[in-house]
Amino acid sequence: MRNPTQENTNAQPFAPQLKLIARGYEYLDFDAKAYGLGFRPSDLTDVVGEGDQIDLGDVVLDVIETPGHSPDSLTFIDRQRRWMFTGDVLMNGYIVDVLSHSNKKDILQSHQRLIAQEFDHIFGGHQAPMNRSKAEQVVARYIEHKAKEGISLVS
Repeated sequence: MRNPTQENTNAQPFAPQLKLIARGYEYLDFDAKAYGLGFRPSDLTDVVGEGDQIDLGDVVLDVIETPGHSPDSLTFIDRQRRWMFTGDVLMNGYIVDVLSHSNKKDILQSHQRLIAQEFDHIFGGHQAPMNRSKAEQVVARYIEHKAKEGISLVS
């Protein structure tokens, strides 16, 4: 927060390997190698965690801890709209679990917690939003792939 760099924000070395600009937006001249150089420090005003609520006026977000992709990942739930904002721990696409700080068993546990919530839509850190049915498919696929690696919650 106080000193963001390309490395401590994970902006690098991964950005140059990813397709970050959708077709039709090439005119933006995005330079993946420079991604993160312009990050500015931010004042930390509060720390949130499990059980906290963020009241935005018309929207109240419940906070649950969902580690795995990264150790301190949080999910924000708008229970009125039945929306979850899950970041990278659960999204409509490949679940990145190969970072140095990722933990595959934690992802499995976080997925269990998330699927147990009442929700209609998930907005992950990347890709298109998902409905409950699609989220259940993504979780089932992840469980299947990890089982092939010998990783499960019972092992």
